[in-house]
Amino acid sequence: MTVAGMGCDHCETRVAGVLKQIEGVRVDGVSASLGIVSVTYDPEKAAPGAIAATLESAGFPTQMPVAA
Repeated sequence: MTVAGMGCDHCETRVAGVLKQIEGVRVDGVSASLGIVSVTYDPEKAAPGAIAATLESAGFPTQMPVAA
């Protein structure tokens, strides 16, 4: 997913920390320079919309990728 508002290593750490608090979510990668986050999630425990909402609540506007 695309995440706005990340500008440094601290932001990467903050985003990863927020995501790790969501049950069923594993953080695969966070890149402030590219403005992207990659996660794997258990659909029985977490939903993409809820993941994005959690990031937005933490101050990081998020856009989910559109399926082809």
